[in-house]
Amino acid sequence: MVKFGKKFFFSEIPQDEEVKPKKIKKPKKVKKPKKERKKIDFKKILTSIKEKLLGALEIIIAVLKKIWPIIVIIIVLLLIVFGIKSCANSSKKSKNNQKQQTPKDETKPDIINEVNISINEELPTIDKFVKNIDKFETLEKEIIFDQSKVVNNHYEEVGKYEVTIKIDKKEYKSILNVTDTILPELILKDVTITEGATYKVTDFINSCKDNSNKDCIIEYSDSKFGSYTAAGKYEIKITAKDVNNNKVEKSAYLTINQKVTPTPTPTPTPTPTPTPTCKYGDASYDKSITLTNSLVKDNCALDVSLAKTKDYISKANNMAVYEEKKLKEELYNKDLNYQLALEYFVNPVLNSSSKGFVGYTVIFKLYNNANQELLVDYSLKADGTRVFRKNKINL
Repeated sequence: MVKFGKKFFFSEIPQDEEVKPKKIKKPKKVKKPKKERKKIDFKKILTSIKEKLLGALEIIIAVLKKIWPIIVIIIVLLLIVFGIKSCANSSKKSKNNQKQQTPKDETKPDIINEVNISINEELPTIDKFVKNIDKFETLEKEIIFDQSKVVNNHYEEVGKYEVTIKIDKKEYKSILNVTDTILPELILKDVTITEGATYKVTDFINSCKDNSNKDCIIEYSDSKFGSYTAAGKYEIKITAKDVNNNKVEKSAYLTINQKVTPTPTPTPTPTPTPTPTCKYGDASYDKSITLTNSLVKDNCALDVSLAKTKDYISKANNMAVYEEKKLKEELYNKDLNYQLALEYFVNPVLNSSSKGFVGYTVIFKLYNNANQELLVDYSLKADGTRVFRKNKINL
């Protein structure tokens, strides 16, 4: 083996020989010389610290001696601030405790802003305006409407009216809206006429009612419905509306019959009334005489001999007695400065032939008792009225 420094050429090494690598020795460590440790003098350090602290304390004390009044004031202020805060917190806590102990009922009425009703509908109660009215059962409640337009507990006119609601002496406002959307109730009937006759729109009306309690406005739906004249059957359309312009239309029928000229029926010749035979003559008499009580039968006079009998003269006598009483009462109330004399007569009235009598006449006369002057003279009619011939004292 040829060595060239540290390099080897394997071509020159015999193959039969085993080359063993040489061990390389590690270099030995060189020991450093040991340093000598210095001894710490703790007593000296503590003494130094103590001296420094004492110096600082002396400085602080000197400063405090100068500013201690300010520090005192600051401490007092801090104590005041903390005291106020603690008082406020305690008062808040006490108030919260009171609220928890006596909770207030903060329930408010739930007022409905507007309530709708129909015209002439009865006024609503307070529960229609307050949703939660059941929460105020024990409180004083009142509802006040605008009374200037209220008639019999309802409004007769459409409009919006202010409503005041009082609950526990507190007032709340709402609106009552009175509307009319209801149609009139129209009932019609058919009409039948003859050619030449006329008709009008109201002929077809059986009835028409409206919730406004006012008359319906009736008219033909078309003017042609009021102009039919020829014979035939026609549908008539009629409109009814109320004061708030709610309209309803219905139909009825008009029948116009053809006019028939009737054949005149001949007037029968009346049978002549037989003239009765009167034994005492007929009932004709002098019409200048006032007949108070007529006794005529079948236009015949009665027997004169019956004129004085009670059965015939009693009615005339009763009329005379009643008139006498009445006349005396009138005279009593008159301021007359003289005395009067009264007489009356019940006389039979004879017929024209003087064979019979037809009834009685009652005559009254008044005289001045001093000189017998005739002051009053009259006869009675059958109805009790007076026919004066003389009346000087204005009866």
